[in-house]
Amino acid sequence: MTIFDSDGDSITPDATDWTELTLALRDDDGRSSDFERIDIDPVDREPLVLAIVSENTELAHKAAEFLRSACGGDLTQ
Repeated sequence: MTIFDSDGDSITPDATDWTELTLALRDDDGRSSDFERIDIDPVDREPLVLAIVSENTELAHKAAEFLRSACGGDLTQ
């Protein structure tokens, strides 16, 4: 069974003002793999700049592309 775990600073699941999010894929024993984990944290708040970090560079890139398409902004590495 695949278990997803998340943590962040949103007050409700549909909040649009969040700035921190961690997502992790866990195995049946509840252990997470750093390879299937992504951390999104603010580097600066005005203007908002987010750092997207994962051991899995493809996962980090996909998350960055999604956020850019949904929210706008620029991507830098």
